[in-house]
Amino acid sequence: MKIKLSQEKRKSLLAIGSIAVGTATGLASYSFFLYFNIAIFGWNLGLIFAPLIAGYIETELANEYIGESIGAVSAFILFIVTVVYGFIINNPTLGVNVITVGSLIVIAQAAVPILINYILILVFGVIFYYLGIFKKITDFIYYQLKKAYYHKILKKPLPVVVKKSYFYNDIKRCHQLNSSDFVFLTTAEPFDRKIEEYMGPYVGTAIFEIENTTNLKMSEEESKELLNKIKNEKDNAILNLAKAIEKDGGHGVLDLRIEIEVVGMGFDEYQITALGIGVKFQNPAFLLKME
Repeated sequence: MKIKLSQEKRKSLLAIGSIAVGTATGLASYSFFLYFNIAIFGWNLGLIFAPLIAGYIETELANEYIGESIGAVSAFILFIVTVVYGFIINNPTLGVNVITVGSLIVIAQAAVPILINYILILVFGVIFYYLGIFKKITDFIYYQLKKAYYHKILKKPLPVVVKKSYFYNDIKRCHQLNSSDFVFLTTAEPFDRKIEEYMGPYVGTAIFEIENTTNLKMSEEESKELLNKIKNEKDNAILNLAKAIEKDGGHGVLDLRIEIEVVGMGFDEYQITALGIGVKFQNPAFLLKME
């Protein structure tokens, strides 16, 4: 037990010593940069290199005597020192700018490279992937390369792929919505019908996708196709709502409303929801007489 404690104590002392040596080296290098005024466009390079040197020395000593990195704590210490001195004590009116932020990023990466690289590459990569940013970039690059290949090498125009248009048949949809023995009302109460039972809230949904495009502005044809798709899926949501109510023995829906929302992280998938209160009428036979 005493041996174990002494080893842990020795390891802690070596870690503290590595941090101290790294910090001292960083302070010495920062003083060197300040004394000789090594700067670019008025910005002293010690703001960046002093913490990097401190972190490097500390890491090398820790790996040599402890066998592992301790996180380059001295780099953070030097960063605080350089920022406090360079931006507050020496020039309090300077403020925060690109150099400050840039040095923070570089120093942080030197101090905890595994964590920073994980965040920069993996986390941001996953976010960009689900937002569809990578796909938009690659699609744009592919389109430009393909266009250049046809124009410059093959000497012919880029072939246009004609997609099947998304039509909306108003007559067919009206027939589908009005031919069934079901009443759609946007009001909260019917004026000429007696309600036997309020069945509670019901929903009907329909999901559709919008293809990613590198064009910031849609053509007139693309806009019409998108509108037709939205109208069609809106009707599908209403029909799904009616089916759910009819399945439970209902005859109509009150307070019908439509909502649309984004469900895809890439902003290319949408859901249309039809909401309303399902009801049963006392005498539903009148529905058969409505033509």
